[in-house]
Amino acid sequence: MLPNPPNPKSNQQNQNLVGDEGIWKPPPNGYVKENFDASLRKKVGTSIGVIYRDNEGQILVAASKFFDKVQ
Repeated sequence: MLPNPPNPKSNQQNQNLVGDEGIWKPPPNGYVKENFDASLRKKVGTSIGVIYRDNEGQILVAASKFFDKVQ
């Protein structure tokens, strides 16, 4: 299971959430946010991942899948 993100309201903790796309921002109250990513490596395969979090950053669903290379 993946760890919960730090509280987005804390600047010191936000340093852990900075990546290529910037800082993770929670959805509005009552909404769920989906984040996903994929990777393709020639001669290896493809992987995908998705995570759903509520407005407090709690993980609701997370999943990943690897697909072997296709001939």
